Amino acid sequence: MKLMVLGSVNNLSVQYVSTAHEAWAAQLPHSNWLLLAIADEAAQVPNTALTVCLHRSPAGIGCTGQWAATLEDDFDMEIVLQALEWEEQHQLPFDYDYAPVTTADPDLAEALWYAVNLAPNMATEAIDTVVCLDFTRQQEARLRDLLPLLATGWLLPGT
Repeated sequence: MKLMVLGSVNNLSVQYVSTAHEAWAAQLPHSNWLLLAIADEAAQVPNTALTVCLHRSPAGIGCTGQWAATLEDDFDMEIVLQALEWEEQHQLPFDYDYAPVTTADPDLAEALWYAVNLAPNMATEAIDTVVCLDFTRQQEARLRDLLPLLATGWLLPGT
């Protein structure tokens, strides 16, 4: 199964992956991508999900949903644990310039807007894909509704 392309915004392919599919991890890109992780509670996030996502080298990680802040903290902790493991293996200090920047915003519209408008400019590599990884398994329709707005230059209220 391949990533489901939801649309294109600012020359970025916006794609959707639901953890309802057993092979969700194999659908993640290996380079030039940003992750938008969607979760409302800890029980939705598989035990190895953070490790799997980080091994696919996202340039940035946005967390959204009711569990956004905690999910961001969990990603940050996993980044540090992987960095420490790398340091032990290589006997060198880890260069955190190559670690993904993480953000959290509980509002899906705001998080997606950030992911397609601002986050790609902060990455050290050229980004061509935003992957919306839906741990809730319920946000595909909402994401589809938001993409046409974003493609026409919609701004968040107050911007």
